Amino acid sequence: AQHGWQNGQPVVSATRGSRTGIDSLEPGIDNQYSLSALNQAGVEPAGYCRCDYPLRLLLLRHQSNDEYLLGHPNFYVITRYNHSSYYAMAVHELAQAIKSGYQKLTGKEQTAVSG
Repeated sequence: AQHGWQNGQPVVSATRGSRTGIDSLEPGIDNQYSLSALNQAGVEPAGYCRCDYPLRLLLLRHQSNDEYLLGHPNFYVITRYNHSSYYAMAVHELAQAIKSGYQKLTGKEQTAVSG
């Protein structure tokens, strides 16, 4: 919270688009872009994004392909502990898995109690 975490706000967003001008952008946590600048480079959020704040273009290299994501301010907050995009993604994905497991557990408990 001391670094600016905003509850209920996104951490990362998937991208889509032609990426025709992506070479003009430098990915990484130290570079910020407006949504319009990303759109001009052919990068769009895959879903709805009320992104009226600077975003970071993230490039995660996988064995079979490269993945571009949009990092929101909460992603940057995670990187204040460790400046690696891979670290921040691991933290985010672990948190999502824990949240999903918790929701499944509490959903089953509620069904058992109400049933």
